[in-house]
Amino acid sequence: AEAFNEETASEPVEELVKVVTLADIQKKVVELSAAGKKAEVRDIITKYANRVSAIPAEHTAEVWNQLIGLEN
Repeated sequence: AEAFNEETASEPVEELVKVVTLADIQKKVVELSAAGKKAEVRDIITKYANRVSAIPAEHTAEVWNQLIGLEN
């Protein structure tokens, strides 16, 4: 098998970036809240907006990363 390096990578890195939507965030909020992390979720969301649907587009990836961090 060939060793992996940048020259043998077939896909550019840009294709690996997921575009996070407010719907994705809302779904994750529901999952985490059901898992008992409602207070932590509320703290993250309210740093950016008073509700998920009001989170500015430029902050969706940041919010997503913080929510994912709660899964651990």
